[in-house]
Amino acid sequence: MPLIKVHSSAEPPPKERVAQVLEALSARLAGHLSKPERYVMTCWMPRAEMTFGGSHDPALYVEV
Repeated sequence: MPLIKVHSSAEPPPKERVAQVLEALSARLAGHLSKPERYVMTCWMPRAEMTFGGSHDPALYVEV
């Protein structure tokens, strides 16, 4: 089962926006892989403790 997992250290957007982003990611991954969307999973991991380049500024990491 393909999975897109989004890790973000930033303050999360409203739940409605997160749902929109996850739905869009699901549709794009299904299309890219030529798989039915019912086999695609998405996940949003808010408020992850992260650094990038030694900085604690807000960051986003996406796993596929």
